[in-house]
Amino acid sequence: MRTRAQSRKRLLVLNQYYWPGVEATAHLLTDLCEGLADAYDVEVLTGVLREHEHDPRVVDRNGVAIRRVRSTAFDRTGLAARAANYFSYL
Repeated sequence: MRTRAQSRKRLLVLNQYYWPGVEATAHLLTDLCEGLADAYDVEVLTGVLREHEHDPRVVDRNGVAIRRVRSTAFDRTGLAARAANYFSYL
């Protein structure tokens, strides 16, 4: 068991999009978090993805704890839908 001095630092990342999202920020953030997972306990708090609404809300992937909060997942082509997705994630 680790003592307080030996415990790894924790990193909490908040972003609306994360793996398996197709957005550029989802790809970049996934690469960054998985790269940091060797040195840190990384947890990502992200939103639900369109066409993945029924996926598990809590997943561990490549050393990263992913937690999806309840949010809308409307098609992002319209400004109102994008705004709803953003505000429901917040």
